Amino acid sequence: MSLNQSDVANQAVNQIESASSILSIFSELSSSGTLAVLLALTGWFFIYFNSRLLQKRSETWAVVKNISDLLQEIENESKIFWLDTGESNNALLYETKINSLLPELERWLNQLTHRVKKGKNKEIMYKNGLVNIFKDATFDTENKKQMHQHKKLKKVVLIQKHTKNIKESIDDDFRVTFL
Repeated sequence: MSLNQSDVANQAVNQIESASSILSIFSELSSSGTLAVLLALTGWFFIYFNSRLLQKRSETWAVVKNISDLLQEIENESKIFWLDTGESNNALLYETKINSLLPELERWLNQLTHRVKKGKNKEIMYKNGLVNIFKDATFDTENKKQMHQHKKLKKVVLIQKHTKNIKESIDDDFRVTFL
C-alpha cells in the first residue's frame, strides 16, 4: 500500500512541477509580449470566421427573400387572373408574366441550393414545385370564360399550395443551415 501512496505522491509532485513550468512559460511569454500577440491573433481569427458566417447568412437571407417575393407575385397574378371577373384579363399576358417569373424563380432556387445544406432531393422538390406551379397556373387559360368559378378557385388554391410548400422548404433549409 505504501508503494501506491508514494506513486500517487510522485505523480502529484510531477503534475505540480509541470503546472509550474507551464506557468513559467506563460510568465515569460507575457513579459516578452508574445502572449498578447497570440491572443490578438486568436481573436482576429474568430472575428474573421464569424463575420464570414454572418455575411453568408445575410446573403442567403436575401436570396430567400427574393424567392419569397417571386412566389408571392405569382400568387397575386394568379388570383387577379383567375378570380377577377373583369373581361380585361388577357390570357396571353398572364401566361407571359408567369413564364417570365418562373425562370427567375428557378435561378434564385439554384442559388439557394448552393448556399444551404442540401436535404434529400431538395433540387428535385424545387423543380417539381416549379413544374406544378407552371401547370396549374397556365393550363386552360384560354378557356377561363367557360370555366366554373369553383374550378378557378381550385386553381388558385393549388398554386398557393405549391408556393407554400416551396416557402416552407426554403425556410427549413435556412433554419437548418444557419440557426
